[in-house]
Amino acid sequence: YLHKEHLLENDLSLVFDGYKYSRAEKLPSVYSKNEVLQIEASIQRSDATGKRNYAMMLLATRLGLRASDIAHLSFSNIDWEESTITLCQYKTGNEIKLPLLTAVGEALIDYLKYGRKNSESDKVFLFTIAPFSPMTKSSVSNMFCRIIEASKVDVRGRRHGAHAMRHSL
Repeated sequence: YLHKEHLLENDLSLVFDGYKYSRAEKLPSVYSKNEVLQIEASIQRSDATGKRNYAMMLLATRLGLRASDIAHLSFSNIDWEESTITLCQYKTGNEIKLPLLTAVGEALIDYLKYGRKNSESDKVFLFTIAPFSPMTKSSVSNMFCRIIEASKVDVRGRRHGAHAMRHSL
């Protein structure tokens, strides 16, 4: 086109001859409200791991946090008096301020009081086996996949990780 319109002296079309570029639209995977509730309800909260996983799941399903933001959440991000969570998003670098919803706050308190191991770390979420180091983005993502698969929600044809929970919100 550029050569035919005399905008380019050289015809570069031969460089692209045979090249087929197809960028298919990728629609995000989403789950219905009932499916999200079923996933949340499937988490057994009787031990430290369940309490932690439930709190992390609610941060994704109710507030739309990414796995990286959940993994990097620190105590300084939570303002209990104002009932807010303020953080700099790991992916975008943008600061966001979210309401600390009652269900999310109660799940966090349950985990902090009865599930979180003693640690010097300022990160909220820790592995539940020694040495109780902070969770990573990949460990949070893997946890989401395992929970969603175990929830008996039909995941065929859909992604089933933290980002799917974000999109569902």
